[in-house]
Amino acid sequence: MAVDKLADTQIPEGLEVIENYIKAYKSFQILKTAIDSRLFDWLEKIGGSTREEISQGVKLHGLFMKGFLQSLIEMGFLVQSGNQYRNSGITSTLLTRDKETYQWLSLTAGFDWKDLLPLFRSKNPVLELRYDNVFPEYIQAMAKRPLTGELQALTRHVVNWPGFRQSQRILDIGGSFGLFTLALCQENINLEGLIIEEPLRVAHTARLIEDQGLADRVKVHEVDDLLEINPEPDFDVILMAHKLYAYRQQLSPMFLKMSNLLKPGGLLVSNHWFCGPGCEAEADGINELDKAIHSLGHPICHVETFGRFFNEAGIKLFSRADLPGTYGVSKLHLGQKMERVQIDV
Repeated sequence: MAVDKLADTQIPEGLEVIENYIKAYKSFQILKTAIDSRLFDWLEKIGGSTREEISQGVKLHGLFMKGFLQSLIEMGFLVQSGNQYRNSGITSTLLTRDKETYQWLSLTAGFDWKDLLPLFRSKNPVLELRYDNVFPEYIQAMAKRPLTGELQALTRHVVNWPGFRQSQRILDIGGSFGLFTLALCQENINLEGLIIEEPLRVAHTARLIEDQGLADRVKVHEVDDLLEINPEPDFDVILMAHKLYAYRQQLSPMFLKMSNLLKPGGLLVSNHWFCGPGCEAEADGINELDKAIHSLGHPICHVETFGRFFNEAGIKLFSRADLPGTYGVSKLHLGQKMERVQIDV
C-alpha cells in the first residue's frame, strides 16, 4: 500500500474557520479562569501588581502567568504599564464582584451551554428548562436580565401613558422578579404593587423589594397557576412580562382573566418574545436559541395576530413597540380597558 509523503500532505481549505472558533472558546475559558480565581477582584483591591505578586496573590502557578496575563491584555480586560498590571475600565466596572454594575452572573448564568445534547434529545425539554436551573446564583442573575435596556424602555412607555400618574394599584403576574413593578412604583409614589411569582422565585423577589425600600407598598404572593389567581380586582395597571410562554395554548383565557381584574380605563401591558414569520429562525441563531431556552422552549407565535387577544377581552390595543434586551428584541403591547365588562373565563 502506497503511503503519501508527510511533507506532501495538503492543508484542508477552511481549517482557519474552525480554528477561530476554537480560539474564541479558549478566550472564554481564559476570562472564566480570571473570574473564578477572583483575579479582577484582587487587582481592584490591591491595585497595580507584578506578575509574581499576582501569581502569589490569587494562587495561580507562575508557569502560566505570562501567557495568561498577556491574553487578558489583548482581550481588553487588563492594562500593563512597565511591569505593573491593572484592571481595565470595563473590567473594573462590569467584572468585579463588589460593584453594583457587576455583570458576569447575568451574562453567563442560566442553562449550561457547555452540554446542549441532553436538552436537544430530551423528551420533555420544557420540564428540564423550568426546574434545572434553580440555584441562587441563577435566580440572582436572571433578575438582572431586564436591566440591559428592556426595563428602562418599558418604564418610559408606561410612565408616558396619560393614566399613569393617577394609578394606585398594579398587578404583576411575574416572569421578571417584579423589577418592572419596582421601577414603576419608584416613578409613582402613590402606586402599590402585587407581584405574583413562582415558588422558587419568591424569596429573591422579596429581597429585591426590600433592597429598593418598597416593602411597605409592594407585596409578593406565591402562585403556581396564574389562571387560578383571585386577588381583589380593579387594578389600574396589569403587567405581563415574559410570563405567557408557559400559557401559549391558553392565551384567550389568560387575557380574559386579566380583563376581569383590570378596572375600566386600566392599562394592560404585555412584553414578550415572538417567533418570526412562519416560525422561521431569525438571523442571529444564538439569540434564537437563547430565547427558546429562556421561554421554556418556544416564544409566542404570530405577533401579527396577537392583538386579537386584547380585543376578545374587551381591551383596546393602542400602542406597540420593539424593546431591545439581553436576548434580542421583545414586543411591547399596550391596551386600555374602555368599559366595564365582565367576561366568563
